[in-house]
Amino acid sequence: MLYTSHYMEEVEQLCTMITIMDKGKAILTGTKEELKASVNLGDQVNVQLLNHSVEDIEAIKALPFVSRAELLEGDNLVLYLTRGESKLANLVNFMEQRDIAIGAMSLRQPTLNDVFLEVTGKELRDNV
Repeated sequence: MLYTSHYMEEVEQLCTMITIMDKGKAILTGTKEELKASVNLGDQVNVQLLNHSVEDIEAIKALPFVSRAELLEGDNLVLYLTRGESKLANLVNFMEQRDIAIGAMSLRQPTLNDVFLEVTGKELRDNV
């Protein structure tokens, strides 16, 4: 059965094999896991820090599994981790070793929307 949709949440739930198309051309095909693994998208971790120093932030940014990091207002740190289940545990262990208190933490894994944006460079709503 062929199913076409711009609703990636539906595609992720219903389809076993997925082809991402742009301007009528197939640009990426695979299972949802294969598509997510094929692009350099990591897990996004949002951490509310209760105490930290500038050196702590620089040390976190330098961790080998942190691909990108941004410190936002209110001591909220947004990190992009390379894919892999143990990375979050490694991050928490590192922060515990440095006595950095965590107020809250959330994890967001990449979606098919993220994959589409990464491989096409545009949102699903764009008409170009």
